[in-house]
This record gives sequence, structure tokens and C-alpha cells, in this order.
Amino acid sequence: MQNKMSHGKRKTIYGMATQLGIYQKGNENDDLHAIVHRVTRKGSISQLTDEEADLVVGELVKLKRENRALKARKNPDEYKQKHRSGMINPNQEKAVWFYMYRLEELDSTPSQKTRTERLCAIIEKYLHVSAYTGDPFRFVSFANGSILIEVLKKMVRHEKLKAEEKSTNG
Repeated sequence: MQNKMSHGKRKTIYGMATQLGIYQKGNENDDLHAIVHRVTRKGSISQLTDEEADLVVGELVKLKRENRALKARKNPDEYKQKHRSGMINPNQEKAVWFYMYRLEELDSTPSQKTRTERLCAIIEKYLHVSAYTGDPFRFVSFANGSILIEVLKKMVRHEKLKAEEKSTNG
């Protein structure tokens, strides 16, 4: 008797299928089940063995690659803009916005400028790179993204110290 599929592989299959948009909860006639049937000749995911689950995962990976290539072909400019090699990455952008929100929270006197305008000013001052409110990270390289995060950390630290001094002297 072959081993039933592990819980981790089941989660992988459902996760990938959800990400690809081919899984509909409670519908055994969705695209995911069609792939499972085509690859393994089984009607239910719960009937799969570990080996069959690996085959299904392989098929989903292939489908994901094809989807990515199709998206790149359909709108190459948008795809390239989102995945600019050598430029600031999404995780860095997330960190920058985290520190910008933190800076705004700690600011004793609210700024007249929007968060994005402040970010553009910081980018221009510290990185000597043009920044526009529509896409402030457009000309920020990966290395400059790291520098920007460190600058914002220092600014947050400075604001915290100012707030602590004010509360002890206040």
C-alpha cells in the first residue's frame, strides 16, 4: 500500500491552485480537480499518494511558469516596471513605508506635506536622486534602497529620543 499524501503537500497543492485562480472551494469540477484527474486519473485530492501529489505540484509549477511568461508577453512594459532588476525591491519598499508611517506617528508637529511628498524630499536630499510623487522609487537602486532604509531608521530613532526628552523635561 502506498503512503497517503502528507498534510504539507496538500497545503502546497491548494495554496498554489488558489494563487493561480484554479481552485474553487467545494467545487469538484474546478480546474484544479481537472488537472488532478488528468495527471493521476483520480477524482479526489484526498486520494492522492505522496508520489502523485508531487506530480500534481510539478504540473502546477509548470502552469505557474507559463502564466508568468504569458503575463510578460501580454504587457511587457508593466511586467518590466514591476520587476526592475537592480532597483529597489518590494520588501525594501515595504520597509521604507513602515518607517515613513512610524516617523509620522512620532512627529510632534504634523507636516503640511503628504507622506509621499516627504518621502520624495528625503530621497532627493539623502540619495541625490529624482523622486516623483507618482512613483517615488522609480530611480532608487537596490543599494540606495538599503541606504534609504538606514536613513529612515536614524530619523525614527532621533524622533524617539526627542519625544523621550520632551516627556522627561516636560
